[in-house]
Amino acid sequence: MLSYGLMATLLAGDGDHGLHCKHFLLICSYIAILTVFSIYNGIIGLGLVFTYFPHAHTRAEGFSRRSILKRIDFIGGALSITGLTLL
Repeated sequence: MLSYGLMATLLAGDGDHGLHCKHFLLICSYIAILTVFSIYNGIIGLGLVFTYFPHAHTRAEGFSRRSILKRIDFIGGALSITGLTLL
């Protein structure tokens, strides 16, 4: 977290140079929330890395490249990408 000297510098402002106490506490609470979320996501990520071993799905097994390419909706993919790009 922040050192006491930095906190005192931020709180004790002369004129427009210091943060108001309300804004300082808001920033500190955002930092605390982000820290908690980061730790939580790190723990969950490590849990997934060490415990999740999915089976290989071979949906294309038995199909040739040509038959797989015939099943792809290229127009729908292009429209979807264009819509997301314009959004």
